[in-house]
Amino acid sequence: MDVTVKNHNSRAVDMLDMDDDMDSLGGFNAAVEGIRGRKPVSFMGDSSDMQNLKLRTAGEEIRSIYRSKVDNPKWLEGLKRHGFAGAKEISKLFDFTLGWSGTSGIVDDWMYDDLAERFVLDETVREWIKDENPYAMVDMLRKLDEAIERGLWDASDDMKEKLKEVYMEFEERIEEITDR
Repeated sequence: MDVTVKNHNSRAVDMLDMDDDMDSLGGFNAAVEGIRGRKPVSFMGDSSDMQNLKLRTAGEEIRSIYRSKVDNPKWLEGLKRHGFAGAKEISKLFDFTLGWSGTSGIVDDWMYDDLAERFVLDETVREWIKDENPYAMVDMLRKLDEAIERGLWDASDDMKEKLKEVYMEFEERIEEITDR
């Protein structure tokens, strides 16, 4: 098998909204690599407009999603309106990014840097998550640490130190909550 393909017939969801794509297409990619010793070329199709069918590599698709959605301040503001659940959705983004990284190798270092800068190190976002759902932040930090430990993200020493400081801050916050 040299090629894997997954199609979406709607732009209402994308490959970072749920684990279905990662489980199926990502799973096929990992299986092919395990059997053949090399990753297949992987594509995401878009048939949401039958008059304008699109096909991108999975890597092109994830980069497009990062630039158009994840880096869009309006997306984050929409999640903030949902409080605890909004923070959990951000945490899922980290899960799915790590999953795609592990199964398909399509996540670039800049995407991990972006996750860390935008959702963990940004003081305003961090304070919002601290108030709404500190457990989500701990999950996010654990996913970033796993990406580093597995060699999926080449984080700088400075970044690692900053993430460690935030982890300690959130461990303290969770202790405050559970000691009540």
